Amino acid sequence: MQIIEAKNLQIGYNKDIIHSHLDFTVSDHDFICVVGSNGSGKTTLILTILGLIPKISGELKVKLEKTEIGYMPQTSKLAEDFPATVYEIVESGTLTNHRGKADIEEVIRQFNLTKYQNTKFSQLSGGQKQRTLLARAVVATSRLLILDEPYNNLDSTSREKLYLDLRKLNEKGIAIIMITHDLDHSSLVGDKTLALLGDDYFFGPTSQYIKKVHRENHHV
Repeated sequence: MQIIEAKNLQIGYNKDIIHSHLDFTVSDHDFICVVGSNGSGKTTLILTILGLIPKISGELKVKLEKTEIGYMPQTSKLAEDFPATVYEIVESGTLTNHRGKADIEEVIRQFNLTKYQNTKFSQLSGGQKQRTLLARAVVATSRLLILDEPYNNLDSTSREKLYLDLRKLNEKGIAIIMITHDLDHSSLVGDKTLALLGDDYFFGPTSQYIKKVHRENHHV
């Protein structure tokens, strides 16, 4: 079932166009990586899908309630001295769906954060912060998880653990849209890729995108 459909979508801020003519869909069980250079419109697209900024033109249908969508912003966007504990941050993800203490504790346990649940966010390591924000997003959603560069500041071991966590969630039926860097394709862990390429874009299977990039680089 399609949960998001975009046709001839034009995105930007205050009528300043960043990208035009985007056509893509998101279905149940999709795992889509969104890639592109700085300023290509990755975060703008996500904020438009979330309804936090308006589209400029075109068609964008999000066939979900807000309570069915979890959003994980970049860790760097949160103040380092944020005073809340791990438990309080995860609990804040239930404000719209009213999931209870048992659900919160289960998600905290799922991401190996039980012993840190009373620890302040500012005292966590980079990987622990990422897991906390991911747990908050997971407890908030039942259908779609949107992640903005969740691999930032993580070492290779933490990256692999996060990938496995995301894959398990996807296999349970949660669709994922994830903004990620595309430096060597190692972060393209989704089945599909949406690449914002200047005035052009690519949307399709990740395997086809990687072949396209290698083919173009070979001809340079």
